[in-house]
Amino acid sequence: MIFSRNLKRLRYFKKATVHEVSTAVGVSLETYAAWESGEKEPWLDDLCRLAKFFKLPIDYIVDDDFDYEEYLRQLKARGMLD
Repeated sequence: MIFSRNLKRLRYFKKATVHEVSTAVGVSLETYAAWESGEKEPWLDDLCRLAKFFKLPIDYIVDDDFDYEEYLRQLKARGMLD
């Protein structure tokens, strides 16, 4: 469930829609929604595409100790957040 919680938070922080993320990763809306709800977990290649979309290492997405405030600071420093 850590993954699904982190995934939802990352999407909110990035101000992206479910459609935007699912399209970027190349999965259906249903599959992406199942990831966020904790019903399913992605394959490794899907995790790689998620990491690329969020511009984060995979361990940030699946780690319980992920620091969201630090993530926001990094995005702001890179000019990727308003």
